[in-house]
Amino acid sequence: MSGMTSSNIDALTFDRKKINLILDKTSKEFTSAYDKLIDLEDGIKLHHAKLFIMFKEDVVKRSVEEIKHLITTDDMMIELTKELNEAKKKHLKAKTDWDKLKTKIMLLQSEVKQNLEFNALGQEG
Repeated sequence: MSGMTSSNIDALTFDRKKINLILDKTSKEFTSAYDKLIDLEDGIKLHHAKLFIMFKEDVVKRSVEEIKHLITTDDMMIELTKELNEAKKKHLKAKTDWDKLKTKIMLLQSEVKQNLEFNALGQEG
């Protein structure tokens, strides 16, 4: 029974302001990570297109496969790809953190509802 009382107190006395601050912070991190990811993807596409045109219009005639290889091994492309991979990791972490937070809040809401229903039943008897 003492565990139930503790649970009631935890679920019914949570700090709404603190939860809202955590939600805001996590949401901003998720949005920021997504923005960075999109910007990097766009930058890579643009750099890829510039390199492709440069190699295609070069005096040296190259096959598409050769051009793809040259683009892949371009120093800036390698660096952009590394940045993109890091951005993907950060985005995934931010999404996971956001999803976990939403789940915790749903569980808290469920606990509050159950406690209120339990308390209402106790008052009836």
